[in-house]
Amino acid sequence: MLYEFVTTYRDPIIERARQKLTARPWPSASAEELENGVPLFLTQLSEKLRSESTGATRHGREYT
Repeated sequence: MLYEFVTTYRDPIIERARQKLTARPWPSASAEELENGVPLFLTQLSEKLRSESTGATRHGREYT
């Protein structure tokens, strides 16, 4: 499942994003972006994917 991938590789994804943000010439990344941007996005994404996965599984079982 995609949410498992996001959860498993969360820290490496965050680190890579921070490296790219700090390497870009403009606009410079704020401390808030580095601390909250990608980590918050990944948390929200994995929660949404997990909830949709659970709902889809339940829905699919109704048709079998």
